[in-house]
Amino acid sequence: MANPRQFGDVISGNCRPLQELSTDARAFVVGAKALGGTTSEVAEAIGCHASTIRRTIQRLNTTETTQSRRRSGAPKKLSARDKRALLRIARASPEINYRDLQARAGTNVHPRTIQRLLKEYNIPIGLRKSVQCSLQYTRNSGLYLRLLTSTGGIQNGLR
Repeated sequence: MANPRQFGDVISGNCRPLQELSTDARAFVVGAKALGGTTSEVAEAIGCHASTIRRTIQRLNTTETTQSRRRSGAPKKLSARDKRALLRIARASPEINYRDLQARAGTNVHPRTIQRLLKEYNIPIGLRKSVQCSLQYTRNSGLYLRLLTSTGGIQNGLR
């Protein structure tokens, strides 16, 4: 049987530098320092720089918690549940428009927000009309452009 991973082991070589410590790692730092470990010993055990340990302890003393701080910026308009509902409905009925999709999912966001979500997941939706163009010549009117939209309507132009 393979050896189980130990705390602080690198799982992947794709670790980014200056990445934030996990909540578990911060709790380990606080516990190790409380038991009398030196900053360099704790840093070596975790696999980070000693200044990270000092900063973690300093943050604990000022905020009295090991939780991450709230990220800046506006809160997300769609929760993970709302996103799943919108994606599920859009995949089931690709001809639905944004307003109907919004009503069926029970969300109250701008259609552009829904459009961005669907574009992110490469889901086409009914508002993107496909247009076919054909040049036709008739005796009476001469050359004109005939547009056939996906809804079946015919539009004439450029006479």
